[in-house]
Amino acid sequence: MGQNEQGASEGGSSSKEEESKKTDYEYKMVENAILVSEKKPDWNSLTLDAELIYSDWAILTLDLYKQNIDNQKILSFNVDLDSLVKAIKEKNKEQTLGLLAKLYSYIPVYYAGFSNDQMKINLYKVKSSVFNAYAILEQNNNEEIKKQLQTAEEAMLAMINHMGNKEEKEYNINKAYILLKDLQNTVDRNDADIFYLKYKNLIEELDIL
Repeated sequence: MGQNEQGASEGGSSSKEEESKKTDYEYKMVENAILVSEKKPDWNSLTLDAELIYSDWAILTLDLYKQNIDNQKILSFNVDLDSLVKAIKEKNKEQTLGLLAKLYSYIPVYYAGFSNDQMKINLYKVKSSVFNAYAILEQNNNEEIKKQLQTAEEAMLAMINHMGNKEEKEYNINKAYILLKDLQNTVDRNDADIFYLKYKNLIEELDIL
Protein backbone atom coordinates (compact mmCIF):
# COMPACT_ATOMS: atom_id res chain seq x y z
CA MET A 1 0.00 0.00 0.00
CA GLY A 2 1.38 3.41 -1.01
CA GLN A 3 1.87 6.22 1.47
CA ASN A 4 -1.01 8.29 0.09
CA GLU A 5 -3.31 5.28 0.00
CA GLN A 6 -2.35 4.35 3.53
CA GLY A 7 -2.94 7.91 4.70
CA ALA A 8 -6.34 7.94 3.06
CA SER A 9 -7.20 4.65 4.73
CA GLU A 10 -6.09 5.89 8.12
CA GLY A 11 -7.95 9.16 7.56
CA GLY A 12 -11.12 7.28 6.68
CA SER A 13 -10.81 5.13 9.78
CA SER A 14 -10.24 8.20 11.93
CA SER A 15 -13.20 9.96 10.35
CA LYS A 16 -15.49 7.02 11.05
CA GLU A 17 -14.26 6.87 14.63
CA GLU A 18 -14.96 10.58 15.06
CA GLU A 19 -18.47 10.13 13.61
CA SER A 20 -19.05 7.29 16.06
CA LYS A 21 -17.94 9.39 19.03
CA LYS A 22 -20.07 12.32 17.90
CA THR A 23 -23.21 10.24 17.57
CA ASP A 24 -22.41 8.59 20.89
CA TYR A 25 -22.51 12.05 22.48
CA GLU A 26 -25.69 13.08 20.70
CA TYR A 27 -27.49 9.87 21.64
CA LYS A 28 -26.78 10.73 25.27
CA MET A 29 -29.37 13.49 25.00
CA VAL A 30 -32.12 10.92 24.59
CA GLU A 31 -30.61 8.69 27.24
CA ASN A 32 -30.30 11.49 29.79
CA ALA A 33 -33.90 12.47 29.18
CA ILE A 34 -35.23 9.03 30.07
CA LEU A 35 -32.89 8.57 33.02
CA VAL A 36 -34.83 10.90 35.27
CA SER A 37 -33.37 11.00 38.78
CA GLU A 38 -36.78 10.66 40.39
CA LYS A 39 -39.95 8.78 39.48
CA LYS A 40 -41.76 12.12 39.28
CA PRO A 41 -40.68 13.71 35.97
CA ASP A 42 -38.86 17.03 35.99
CA TRP A 43 -40.91 18.61 33.22
CA ASN A 44 -38.65 21.64 32.87
CA SER A 45 -35.58 19.46 32.34
CA LEU A 46 -37.45 17.23 29.92
CA THR A 47 -38.52 20.29 27.91
CA LEU A 48 -34.90 21.47 27.70
CA ASP A 49 -33.72 17.98 26.68
CA ALA A 50 -36.34 17.84 23.93
CA GLU A 51 -35.25 21.26 22.67
CA LEU A 52 -31.62 20.09 22.57
CA ILE A 53 -32.60 17.02 20.56
CA TYR A 54 -34.49 19.25 18.13
CA SER A 55 -31.54 21.63 17.74
CA ASP A 56 -29.05 18.89 16.88
CA TRP A 57 -31.36 16.53 15.03
CA ALA A 58 -31.01 18.28 11.66
CA ILE A 59 -27.22 17.77 11.69
CA LEU A 60 -27.51 14.20 12.90
CA THR A 61 -30.11 13.49 10.21
CA LEU A 62 -27.59 14.38 7.49
CA ASP A 63 -25.05 12.02 9.05
CA LEU A 64 -27.62 9.22 9.12
CA TYR A 65 -28.55 9.73 5.47
CA LYS A 66 -24.85 9.53 4.55
CA GLN A 67 -24.67 6.14 6.27
CA ASN A 68 -27.61 4.84 4.22
CA ILE A 69 -29.82 4.36 7.25
CA ASP A 70 -33.38 3.33 6.35
CA ASN A 71 -35.13 6.60 5.49
CA GLN A 72 -38.32 5.48 7.19
CA LYS A 73 -36.43 5.00 10.45
CA ILE A 74 -35.19 8.58 10.23
CA LEU A 75 -38.60 10.00 9.37
CA SER A 76 -40.27 7.98 12.13
CA PHE A 77 -37.91 9.51 14.68
CA ASN A 78 -39.10 12.96 13.57
CA VAL A 79 -42.74 11.98 14.06
CA ASP A 80 -42.09 10.44 17.48
CA LEU A 81 -40.04 13.46 18.56
CA ASP A 82 -42.98 15.73 17.73
CA SER A 83 -45.26 13.45 19.73
CA LEU A 84 -42.82 13.55 22.64
CA VAL A 85 -42.85 17.36 22.77
CA LYS A 86 -46.65 17.30 22.80
CA ALA A 87 -46.71 14.74 25.64
CA ILE A 88 -44.24 16.81 27.67
CA LYS A 89 -46.31 19.95 27.18
CA GLU A 90 -49.37 18.07 28.42
CA LYS A 91 -47.33 16.61 31.30
CA ASN A 92 -48.50 13.14 30.35
CA LYS A 93 -46.05 10.90 32.19
CA GLU A 94 -47.12 7.59 30.64
CA GLN A 95 -46.92 8.85 27.07
CA THR A 96 -43.68 10.73 27.75
CA LEU A 97 -41.92 7.65 29.10
CA GLY A 98 -43.24 5.49 26.29
CA LEU A 99 -42.06 7.92 23.62
CA LEU A 100 -38.65 8.40 25.24
CA ALA A 101 -38.20 4.64 25.26
CA LYS A 102 -39.34 4.48 21.63
CA LEU A 103 -36.87 7.19 20.61
CA TYR A 104 -34.07 5.30 22.31
CA SER A 105 -35.01 2.13 20.42
CA TYR A 106 -33.81 3.80 17.21
CA ILE A 107 -30.30 4.18 18.60
CA PRO A 108 -29.06 0.58 18.13
CA VAL A 109 -30.23 0.76 14.49
CA TYR A 110 -28.60 4.13 13.87
CA TYR A 111 -25.36 3.23 15.65
CA ALA A 112 -24.94 0.09 13.56
CA GLY A 113 -24.65 2.40 10.55
CA PHE A 114 -21.63 4.14 12.08
CA SER A 115 -19.86 1.28 13.78
CA ASN A 116 -19.23 -2.46 13.66
CA ASP A 117 -18.68 -2.56 17.42
CA GLN A 118 -21.08 -5.37 18.34
CA MET A 119 -20.43 -4.83 22.05
CA LYS A 120 -21.69 -1.25 21.86
CA ILE A 121 -24.59 -2.11 19.55
CA ASN A 122 -25.78 -4.82 21.94
CA LEU A 123 -25.27 -2.48 24.90
CA TYR A 124 -27.69 -0.03 23.27
CA LYS A 125 -30.12 -2.92 22.73
CA VAL A 126 -29.90 -3.88 26.40
CA LYS A 127 -30.58 -0.32 27.51
CA SER A 128 -33.44 0.07 25.03
CA SER A 129 -35.22 -3.01 26.33
CA VAL A 130 -34.66 -2.05 29.97
CA PHE A 131 -36.00 1.46 29.25
CA ASN A 132 -39.07 -0.07 27.60
CA ALA A 133 -39.67 -2.25 30.65
CA TYR A 134 -39.47 0.79 32.93
CA ALA A 135 -41.70 2.87 30.64
CA ILE A 136 -44.57 0.38 30.92
CA LEU A 137 -44.12 -0.32 34.64
CA GLU A 138 -47.20 1.62 35.68
CA GLN A 139 -49.38 -0.18 33.13
CA ASN A 140 -49.34 -3.33 35.29
CA ASN A 141 -48.45 -5.42 32.25
CA ASN A 142 -46.05 -7.90 33.83
CA GLU A 143 -45.91 -10.17 30.80
CA GLU A 144 -44.72 -7.34 28.54
CA ILE A 145 -42.19 -6.21 31.15
CA LYS A 146 -40.83 -9.76 31.35
CA LYS A 147 -40.67 -9.90 27.55
CA GLN A 148 -38.65 -6.69 27.40
CA LEU A 149 -36.24 -7.87 30.10
CA GLN A 150 -35.84 -11.21 28.34
CA THR A 151 -34.88 -9.33 25.18
CA ALA A 152 -32.38 -7.35 27.28
CA GLU A 153 -30.91 -10.59 28.61
CA GLU A 154 -30.46 -11.97 25.09
CA ALA A 155 -28.60 -8.81 24.06
CA MET A 156 -26.50 -9.02 27.23
CA LEU A 157 -25.50 -12.59 26.39
CA ALA A 158 -24.57 -11.40 22.89
CA MET A 159 -22.34 -8.78 24.54
CA ILE A 160 -20.59 -11.50 26.49
CA ASN A 161 -20.08 -13.52 23.29
CA HIS A 162 -18.58 -10.49 21.52
CA MET A 163 -16.35 -9.44 24.39
CA GLY A 164 -13.24 -10.11 22.31
CA ASN A 165 -10.23 -8.24 23.72
CA LYS A 166 -12.31 -6.21 26.17
CA GLU A 167 -11.68 -8.47 29.14
CA GLU A 168 -11.23 -5.37 31.30
CA LYS A 169 -15.02 -4.98 31.08
CA GLU A 170 -15.69 -8.58 32.10
CA TYR A 171 -16.35 -7.76 35.76
CA ASN A 172 -18.80 -4.96 34.93
CA ILE A 173 -20.60 -7.02 32.29
CA ASN A 174 -21.00 -9.94 34.68
CA LYS A 175 -22.20 -7.59 37.41
CA ALA A 176 -24.69 -5.97 35.02
CA TYR A 177 -25.97 -9.42 34.05
CA ILE A 178 -26.55 -10.32 37.70
CA LEU A 179 -28.36 -7.00 38.26
CA LEU A 180 -30.52 -7.67 35.21
CA LYS A 181 -31.48 -11.11 36.53
CA ASP A 182 -32.24 -9.50 39.89
CA LEU A 183 -34.47 -6.96 38.15
CA GLN A 184 -36.30 -9.77 36.36
CA ASN A 185 -36.99 -11.42 39.71
CA THR A 186 -38.77 -8.32 41.03
CA VAL A 187 -41.47 -8.19 38.34
CA ASP A 188 -43.92 -10.57 40.03
CA ARG A 189 -43.62 -8.69 43.31
CA ASN A 190 -45.65 -5.84 41.79
CA ASP A 191 -43.66 -3.33 43.82
CA ALA A 192 -42.78 -0.31 41.67
CA ASP A 193 -40.43 1.15 44.29
CA ILE A 194 -38.26 -1.99 44.44
CA PHE A 195 -38.28 -2.28 40.65
CA TYR A 196 -37.21 1.36 40.30
CA LEU A 197 -34.30 0.99 42.74
CA LYS A 198 -33.01 -2.12 40.98
CA TYR A 199 -33.54 -0.45 37.61
CA LYS A 200 -31.37 2.49 38.67
CA ASN A 201 -28.62 0.16 39.92
CA LEU A 202 -28.62 -1.71 36.61
CA ILE A 203 -28.52 1.46 34.49
CA GLU A 204 -25.65 2.87 36.54
CA GLU A 205 -23.67 -0.31 35.92
CA LEU A 206 -24.51 -0.30 32.19
CA ASP A 207 -23.27 3.28 31.97
CA ILE A 208 -19.80 2.08 32.99
CA LEU A 209 -19.59 -0.22 29.95
